[in-house]
Amino acid sequence: MYNIRQRRNEEEEESFSPPPNPLAMTTTTTIIDWSRFPKSADPARAIGTAKKTSAARGVRKRKQIEHIYEALRSRNVLGGSDGSSSGSSSSSSEHSCGSSSGSTRSKKKTIVDFGCGTGNLLLALAFLFPEHDFIGVDLNETSIRMLDERIESAKLTNVRSKLSLIETFDEDFDVALALHVCGKATDVVLQTCVEKQKDFACVPCCVGKVQANGHRSVGGMRKKLINVDVVGSKNNDNNNNIANEKNNSEKEIRHPRSNLMRAICDEETFMEVAKLADWSGNDQVSAYEASKHSLLPREAKSAVELDRLYRCVEKGYPGSVELIKLDDECGLRNDLILGHIVHRHHAVV
Repeated sequence: MYNIRQRRNEEEEESFSPPPNPLAMTTTTTIIDWSRFPKSADPARAIGTAKKTSAARGVRKRKQIEHIYEALRSRNVLGGSDGSSSGSSSSSSEHSCGSSSGSTRSKKKTIVDFGCGTGNLLLALAFLFPEHDFIGVDLNETSIRMLDERIESAKLTNVRSKLSLIETFDEDFDVALALHVCGKATDVVLQTCVEKQKDFACVPCCVGKVQANGHRSVGGMRKKLINVDVVGSKNNDNNNNIANEKNNSEKEIRHPRSNLMRAICDEETFMEVAKLADWSGNDQVSAYEASKHSLLPREAKSAVELDRLYRCVEKGYPGSVELIKLDDECGLRNDLILGHIVHRHHAVV
């Protein structure tokens, strides 16, 4: 497990260089042939909102999808469909618990993308794996409307949307995805997958937001959906069940998540680490530079995600749980937590 390094004296800054990562491994990343994709299923060409149409963001989204796709494909989580061309070698760091081998599973699966937004990851994977069914779940009505438009434009028949809270989604599924789902929502996805014993691939972001349950806008949309559910219910018992389900889910999410991390620090200290993990640079210092200023936030982020990983292990997730550091080209929020059930036994640390 990563240790949070103490800040060095200012006079050492010029000679500072981050130590090699002891968990570094080389993996093969298959480059997706994006020219085969419908325009609306390619994040670099799809029409987004006014503030999110930059070329740089589109390329970054492509890279995120490529790395997640390769992680899922190489572990046979979604089977053997191949939308790739040539392979290339890329550096990533990986920390794993449990077994990682197994045979290809060919049965039709249902994959749910929680917090799918307008569907960048969802649509790309639905195109690459036409034999599976995909569901995009989000609490933002505008995002769901845009997703529906992209689904129709791409003429994809194996994907649909659902306006819903993560914790009240009640359909069966085989694999859960969560790309940059804010705050405690990632923990809800992980908790659900551990309880239901499902495969998952989560790339968390906005770690410090766990304190406030995410952005204020997200809180407003949550409240609106809860009100809609209650108004649309047929009886008071159902109303109470809905309210209790949401309250119980929120109460169960406390930090640190794992007993291992709780033995090291209390909640207040952990939240300070979480806030540090959200640092993304400033006008004077780039978060991508190899300096002591960028190293601390990265190690704080890894510590937070390892806490989530060990929570899954401690709760008896019956398969492999890995923390994979994706390349910097995927952005700063590049920690992939991947769970894959191969053999029905408890993961071993």
